[in-house]
Amino acid sequence: MLETEFLKHGDDSGNGTLLKFTSSNGAVVKAIGVPQAWDTPLGPTWCYVIEGDDLTIVDPGLTV
Repeated sequence: MLETEFLKHGDDSGNGTLLKFTSSNGAVVKAIGVPQAWDTPLGPTWCYVIEGDDLTIVDPGLTV
């Protein structure tokens, strides 16, 4: 089971939203809705932060 927690609500498209996902084994993934630099109906680029005991991984998303 995956628990979802809103850390910050963004706009209706998800821009500015901060989410925290916690798995049943305690793994935590945080998601950040970063607004696009141009007008788009697709919503934000999603960036992810995965924190471990000895390693932190940041996926900055894709911007073109």
